[in-house]
Amino acid sequence: MRRTAFSFLLLVLITLATASSAMAWKPPMHQKGVELPLGIELGPGNTVTIPDVSGDPAKAVTVPVNATLKQAIQSFPAAFRAGVIGPDAFPDTYFGQSFVHPDTRNGNDRRSGTGHDEAISDEWLSYLWEQAWRPVDTWSLESVVPIDWTPALNNRLKNIAFTAGFVIGHANGDMWAHTLVNSPAIAGGVFPDFTDVSHDDIAIRHTIAEGYMDKHRPGYEQHIATQIDVPSEFVATTMLLSPFARAHGKHVILDPFVERYEQLVPEAEELRFDNQHQDCFDDSADDCTAVQHFGHTHFVCVEDGCGPDPTDSPINVFEWGIDSALQAYYDAWIDDIKQGLIAWVDVNEVIAEELYTGKADPDVDRIVDAVHDWVLGHMLSMMGYPDFVGNGVLFVSDIASAVSSFFFSCSGNLWGPLKNDPVFGSVLGPACDLYDDVKEDITDWALDVADDLTAGLLTWGLDLKQLPAPAFAALDRNGDGNLGASEVVRIMSEPEEYIDDPRLFPLPVRALLDQAMDLTSSPQVDQDGDEGSGQAEDFRDFQIDGFAALRNTQTMGMLGLLDENGLNQFFKAKAAQAGNSAGLGDLYSTYMNQNDPLQTPSWYVPNNIMLGWMRALDGDHQWSTTSVYLEDDDGAGPQPAVHHSYGTGGMRIWEDCVARHQVFEQVFYEPVPWHTTPTERAFQDTFDPATNLTDPTAPTITLGVAGTTTTSGGTTYIGSGGTVVAKADDNYDPLSATSLYTRAFPSGGTAPAWGAASGSNPENASLAGGTDGSYVVEAKGIDRCGNESGAESKTVVVDTQGPAITITSPQPDEVVFDTDDLSSIAYTTMDSASGLAGDSVTFDGEPASNGQAVDMFLLAPGRHTIVVTATDALGNTSTLTRRFKVQADAESLTANIERAWDEGLITSAGAYNGLLEKLGQAKTKHAQGKHGAERNVLEAFIDQVTTKRGNGIDVATADRLIAFARDLIHRDAAAHPAAAARRVRHRR
Repeated sequence: MRRTAFSFLLLVLITLATASSAMAWKPPMHQKGVELPLGIELGPGNTVTIPDVSGDPAKAVTVPVNATLKQAIQSFPAAFRAGVIGPDAFPDTYFGQSFVHPDTRNGNDRRSGTGHDEAISDEWLSYLWEQAWRPVDTWSLESVVPIDWTPALNNRLKNIAFTAGFVIGHANGDMWAHTLVNSPAIAGGVFPDFTDVSHDDIAIRHTIAEGYMDKHRPGYEQHIATQIDVPSEFVATTMLLSPFARAHGKHVILDPFVERYEQLVPEAEELRFDNQHQDCFDDSADDCTAVQHFGHTHFVCVEDGCGPDPTDSPINVFEWGIDSALQAYYDAWIDDIKQGLIAWVDVNEVIAEELYTGKADPDVDRIVDAVHDWVLGHMLSMMGYPDFVGNGVLFVSDIASAVSSFFFSCSGNLWGPLKNDPVFGSVLGPACDLYDDVKEDITDWALDVADDLTAGLLTWGLDLKQLPAPAFAALDRNGDGNLGASEVVRIMSEPEEYIDDPRLFPLPVRALLDQAMDLTSSPQVDQDGDEGSGQAEDFRDFQIDGFAALRNTQTMGMLGLLDENGLNQFFKAKAAQAGNSAGLGDLYSTYMNQNDPLQTPSWYVPNNIMLGWMRALDGDHQWSTTSVYLEDDDGAGPQPAVHHSYGTGGMRIWEDCVARHQVFEQVFYEPVPWHTTPTERAFQDTFDPATNLTDPTAPTITLGVAGTTTTSGGTTYIGSGGTVVAKADDNYDPLSATSLYTRAFPSGGTAPAWGAASGSNPENASLAGGTDGSYVVEAKGIDRCGNESGAESKTVVVDTQGPAITITSPQPDEVVFDTDDLSSIAYTTMDSASGLAGDSVTFDGEPASNGQAVDMFLLAPGRHTIVVTATDALGNTSTLTRRFKVQADAESLTANIERAWDEGLITSAGAYNGLLEKLGQAKTKHAQGKHGAERNVLEAFIDQVTTKRGNGIDVATADRLIAFARDLIHRDAAAHPAAAARRVRHRR
C-alpha cells in the first residue's frame, strides 16, 4: 500500500523535478539540436560542411573533423546522448543543477566578490574535457594517494563521447536556448539559483515556455525514447570523487562518504605498511631505518635484532592479525564507497532514462527500485556498518572498538551539513543512531530512507509557495490556496493554457515563441497529430531550419567536432570570403590544460569551440562578456536594472574583430527574432567591443603623386593637373573596407582635425586653399578591427604658375621707332619652383629668336608684336607680349633713301636725287607749318617711287617707301585736320 501511494506521489514529484531544472531545451530538444553532430554527416575525408546563414552553397565551408572525436561519437552514440542530457541528470540532478549549471562563484553574477562559492560552468566543462582525453596510464587523484581508476579509463573513447555530448551538446544548447527563454519578454530572467527561492515565478515561466516549445518538436507525440549509456566510473571519478569536484562543489548527500574515503585511504595504507614491517624498539640501532610513508616517518627494522616495538602487543603475531583484519575491513570499506559512487551515477542513469529520453510513461517503480537498491546495496556499506561492509564477511568482534571509533559519529563534523539541510536533513541524519540496531532494523529503516531520498533528490529546487500571489493564482485552478497534484501535472502537460496568462507573462508570449520557432512557415497541420488544446494547428511541428536558436545549436554542434586545426581552417576559409585571410593569424591555439596541476606527464587535449568562456549555463549571451537583457539585482533592494555577465569574454570566434562579423555572424542566426533594435540584438557590440586577436596589424599608408608632377632637388612639385594619392592597404581588409582619412595644410601651419573618412580608397587628397606654395599632406587608415595606422605625411609644392619672363628689348611696350632705327629682341625667363623647361619667341606671329636684330627699315609701318612664351617642368606656361610701332618722318625717309642708294636698292640716280629733293621740300614745308603743302610734296614723292618701282627702285623697297610716306601723310593729316580740310576744299 505504501509503495502504491508513494508511486503516485513520485509521479507528481517527477513532474516537479522536470519543471525545476534549468532546462531551456528539454532533453529531447537537446537531442534534436545535435542530431547532425550525433550522426556526423561527414563529407569525403572525414569532413563536415558548415552552412552560411545566407543559404548560399558557395559560402559553405568544408573542414576536417577531429578523427578521434568522430570515432568516439560513432562508436558510442548512447554515451554521447547521455552527455547531451548532461548536468540535468549527471552525476545527479541536484549536483548538476546546483554546481555545474550556475556560476556558483558569483551567484550567477549576483554575489560577485563574496568568495564563498565554488566555480563557473566552464571550469567544469574544461575539466571534464581534459579528463576524458586522459590516457589510461596517467590517472592519479592525489599525489600521495594513488587510486587505480584504470577501469574508468580503459574505454577512453566512451568517456570522450559522453563529454562531447556534455560540452558540444548540452552546454551548447543551453547557450542558445537560455538566450531565447531568459528574455524579459519570456521568463524575465535567469533560472534562479537553487538557494534563491524568491524568483520561482521565473522558474515557472521557464517551465511553461520550454514545455510549449517542446510540444512543437517533431516526434513529440511518438515519445520515441533515445538510448543512453553513461560511463559511470568516469562520471563518479571526475564529478564526485576527484579533488577538482571536491573543490568546486558541495554534495550534501555524498560529501560525507567522499570525505570518509579520503580519511580511510591513508589509514589503510598505514595499516598495510605497519603489517609489512617490524617497527624498531631502538631507533638508534644500526639496523633501524627511517622510512617516509604518507607524510609520516616510520622506524623500521632491517633485521630482527633491533628489538620489539613497545607499542606493539606482547604477541606481535596477534597484533598482525588484528591489523590485518582492520586493513581488510578498511580496504573493503574503501571499495564499497568507490563502488557506491559509481552506483549512484547508475541510479541517476535510470532516472534519466525514465524522465529525460522522451518516454511517454516513465516507469515509476523502476526509479524507486533503483534508489532502494542503492540504499540497501551501497549506502549502508558506504556508511561503514560492519554487517554491510564487504557484505559483512570481514567483521570480527575483535575489531569492533576500532570500527566504532572510526564510524560516522553523530557528533562529528561529517554529518553536520547533511543534518542541517532543509531537504535531506531527515534522510540520513538519524543514521548514526542505528549503529547498535540489528541488521533487519537497519534494513527496514533504509527502505523508508530510499523513499525520502528519491523525493528530496527530484524536488530539491522548487518551492511553489514562494510564487508571487498573481502567479500562484494562475496555477491554482480550483482556488483552494494549494497546488494539488493534478494542477502541477497540468502545468507540464498543457503549457498552452498558461502561455498567454498576464498573471504569469507580461507579454503575449505565444506569438513571440511562435515567431521564434518560425511556425508561420511551418506546415499548418501537425505531423504528429498532437492536437494540443483541440486546434490541430496549435502544435504543428516547427522546422529546425526556421527555428534560429535550435539551428544555431545544430551549427555549433558541428563546429564542436573540430579541433584547433579544423577551427583555424574554418575561420580562415570563412574570413577569406570578405578579405585576404592570408594576412591573419590563427584564432585557436593548442589547448592548455587548466584544471589539473598534477598532470605528469601531460597529455594532448584538442581545443574545442565550446571551451574557455561560459560562466553559467543558466545565463544568456554567454559568448559575450555582458548580456543585453536588463535585470534587477536579486535581493539587492531598489537598485537600477543591470546587465549581468554570463561569459568570460573568452569565446574567440566572437571576441575576434574579424571572426565576429565575417564568421560568427555569417553562420549563426539572430536567436531572438523580436529583438530588432541595436541595443536588443544578440549580436551587437555595445557591451562587448571586439578585439584584434587575429588581425593586430594596422593598415599601411602610402602617399604618392599622380598626374602633372615632377621632382627636383628632392622636392615634389604638383601642377594643376597633378594630385597627391593617398592609399591605405590592410593585411586583411580590402581597400573598400579600410577607412582612409586625409588632410592637407600649408607647411608650417597647424594641422586641422581629422575629418570624416574618405569616400574612397585610394583617394586624391584635396590640397587646401588652391594657391601655390608648400603643403603637408597627411593620411591615416583604420581597418575594420579598429587598428589605426600612424599618420604618414608628404610635403609637396603646388606650382600652377608659368615661368617669369622679362623682355629687355625692345622696351618699353608700345615704343615708337623711326623707319631708320635699329633694335633687337632680348628677353630672360626663369622659374623658381619646378624649373624652366623651355621658352620661345615669335615676331609678328613668326618664329623668332632671343637676341634677334630688328631693323625698322625692313618693316612695314605700324604696330609689330613680339610674344615670348616660357614653360616650366610641370607644363605651366606663361607669355609676355611686347608691342612697338614703326613710323616715318622726313628725316627718317631721307636716311632710308640714302641707305637704299648705298645698298643698291635704288639704282636710278634721277630717282635718288628727285626723291631726296622732295623730302627736303617736305621738311621745309613742315618747318613752315605748311602741312598741306608738305603732304602735296609727299604725294609727289609717292608718285615718283611708284613710277620707278621695279625700274630703278627695288620693288620691296619701293613698297616700303610708299607705305612709309602714306603713313606719314596719314599721321600728319590726323595731327593737322584743318590743313587737311583746306586741302580737300582746294582739290574740289
